[in-house]
Amino acid sequence: MAERPESQPEQEPGRSGLGARLGLRTQVLLLTLVVALLPIGLSGRSLVVLTRDELKSSANDELAAAATELAHEADDFFSDAWSTPLRMLRDALERDEVSGEARLALLRSVESMEDVVALRLSVEGGLQPVLVARDDFTRRLSAAGLEPSDVLGMEPSRLRGLQGPGPVQVGGPVLLPAVDTWLLTLALPLERSVAGHPLVLVAYVDLGRLQRRMAQHPLRGSGTVMLVEASGRNLLDARGVDVSEREIVRQALALLASGSRAVGVIPYERPAGGRAVAAHAFSERLPWAVIVEQDETTAHATLQAMQRSLQLWLGVGLVAVVLGATLLAQRISRPVRDMVRVARQVGEGDFGVRVQEGRGSRELVELGGSINRMVAGLAERERIKNIFGRYVTQEVVNQLLGSPRGLELVGERREVTILFTDLRGYTALSERLQPDQVLLVLNRYFEVMVEVCQRHGGTINEILGDALLVLFGAPLDMPDQARRAVGCAVEMQRAMEGVNEGLRGEGLSALEMGIGIHTGEVVAGNVGSHKRAKYTVTGSAVNLASRIESFTAGGQILVSERTLRAAGPDVEAGERMEVEAKGVKGKLILHEVLGLGGEAGLWLPRRQEELRALAEALPVAYAVLEGKHLGASVPGALVRLGPHTAELRGAAPLEPFSNLRMDLGPARGELSGQDVYAKVVRRVDEGLFLVRFTSVPPEVASFFERLRA
Repeated sequence: MAERPESQPEQEPGRSGLGARLGLRTQVLLLTLVVALLPIGLSGRSLVVLTRDELKSSANDELAAAATELAHEADDFFSDAWSTPLRMLRDALERDEVSGEARLALLRSVESMEDVVALRLSVEGGLQPVLVARDDFTRRLSAAGLEPSDVLGMEPSRLRGLQGPGPVQVGGPVLLPAVDTWLLTLALPLERSVAGHPLVLVAYVDLGRLQRRMAQHPLRGSGTVMLVEASGRNLLDARGVDVSEREIVRQALALLASGSRAVGVIPYERPAGGRAVAAHAFSERLPWAVIVEQDETTAHATLQAMQRSLQLWLGVGLVAVVLGATLLAQRISRPVRDMVRVARQVGEGDFGVRVQEGRGSRELVELGGSINRMVAGLAERERIKNIFGRYVTQEVVNQLLGSPRGLELVGERREVTILFTDLRGYTALSERLQPDQVLLVLNRYFEVMVEVCQRHGGTINEILGDALLVLFGAPLDMPDQARRAVGCAVEMQRAMEGVNEGLRGEGLSALEMGIGIHTGEVVAGNVGSHKRAKYTVTGSAVNLASRIESFTAGGQILVSERTLRAAGPDVEAGERMEVEAKGVKGKLILHEVLGLGGEAGLWLPRRQEELRALAEALPVAYAVLEGKHLGASVPGALVRLGPHTAELRGAAPLEPFSNLRMDLGPARGELSGQDVYAKVVRRVDEGLFLVRFTSVPPEVASFFERLRA
């Protein structure tokens, strides 16, 4: 049979029609183009329209805000620079106690008014007014060939034509082309009268400063600002051009005449051609309109730029969709080949490989992600096995991770052997060391001890500061758990010599460790939550193992009688002792372990402690440590001294296994504050006790060596 051409994939049974004839690559390409291009085109058009309307509204709002701002500027000038000082001057002129000469002097204060160029006090009815003008303004008029009295004159009848919303009446502004100046007339009627004729204070205001302020508005750089008075003249134009033919001005003047102060924005055709957008606002104090105007292209420049940008990006988006669809269709088979490669490498044990996600159809992307999560889970499982294997044997790891219930939050009762260790005098030692030295000591110690525990099948359940809690018989059943625990303890004590040799090489003090072992029933299982849990054991047996450890001296192993029986006859036991432990009823029988025979062949080194009698007893002060509490200080003396032990004569009786803190201050002043810690081993005689040192500062150790020499 002839082979089917590769370009025509085999049709699935039951399928027919166009979908069956088109390849997957073509189907993906067509579907992507239809699904992507249609929404993008429609949404892009809507976005352009919406953005255009929003930007037009924003541009109009900017023009209206600029017109309103300039109108407020004119109101501020009227109130602060013109009206207020004139009202103060009028009030001064009203006073009865002010003489004629004083009133004339007040009028001469025009020199200190920034915008007022002249003041006159007129009497309605034709009496000769009093006129005072600023010298600089008078000189300007004279230089232009103008007579100040003609320019600043006003018939009394004209005063009746002034208007305004308050006590200050406003006249129409007058243009003086010869000096390029607009003058505004302000009048304030006085309550005083002369011969029955009312007095009026008239001020002539130069609008130059207001014009300059408005000319500085940022809008002047891209548009036009006009200040239009009621007759249609632009007060910001030195020629006084009539701008009333403009539509925006006509609308503003109509509102001004009607008394309305509404802000408005309109687009319109200029008389000279071209479209513009303008806004008008009105002064509340002056009969003027503020008009700002821009070419429509300038006002809507942002709109046009945004439209061009949107159209550009929409075009780019359409091109990107076409290219992306084409690329997706061309590379549709690559994710499948990538998945095959990953599956093959994972099968060979390489958990670092990953499917390249984000390529192919959605289903292929999800499949690739699922494969990656599966591979990551396998890699995490291996990592957990490796990490967990640092604390327990590989058999324990395999059981916990291989059992369906290995990590469930359930517990069970089982018999285990608990081994507790603790470094003697470590707390005092750590206070004398730098932080990096403390970590060095702990790391050197645990590096060796963890390895020994794993070699004997122990599960390290806790590392508590300088202490270890090791389980034998959990989570795995271990028929010889007690024997393993004893053998582990002996090897740990033997390994301390290597630890101390390394510490001495670093210039650090040697360490001593005590070990307590007990066998009993506990509740074992995972404790915590489904997010974070921990395998642990609880029960009185755990507490009892901790109590047994507390009775040990440095280098000593103590086991309970139950552990000794369970460990078998190969255990060589030393001294048998009866102690009273907190929380334990009756006497607790403990045995010191000296070694483990049989195939293990592990023995502790025999210590021959030679005590030398001191030529003169060494006075000390000692106190009993009960947990975190320190008893009263009692005087005593060291009478015999060895490398690790001493005989202490005390004024008060001491119980065996008591922990002591001794101060040598009474004997040597230079050693004051150097505390020595020790444990009572046994009572030698009445008032005489054998103690074993657990922590000796280097200075005190040197002092003891000199005493023994």
